[in-house]
Amino acid sequence: MSVLDKIFSLSCREAAILASKESLSGLSYFEKVKMRMHAKICPPCEKYAQDNELLDQAISKIVDSKSEEELKLTSQQKDKIRQAIS
Repeated sequence: MSVLDKIFSLSCREAAILASKESLSGLSYFEKVKMRMHAKICPPCEKYAQDNELLDQAISKIVDSKSEEELKLTSQQKDKIRQAIS
């Protein structure tokens, strides 16, 4: 394996993490290059990244269409979540 292969190689697991990170905080230039290179040789990861982007867009539309009050959890909902994770 060449030095460049080692630098630019990315496992599918790492690609999935980068796809999720992209929607949360964006990717560095180097991460974008690695992701593009991996997607060229791995169609399932490319599809995962595209699906992730579609999901982010759908969530954004829902959030944008709701008022701040509609997006808040009630005390009962908060209690149910606390019970579920306890």
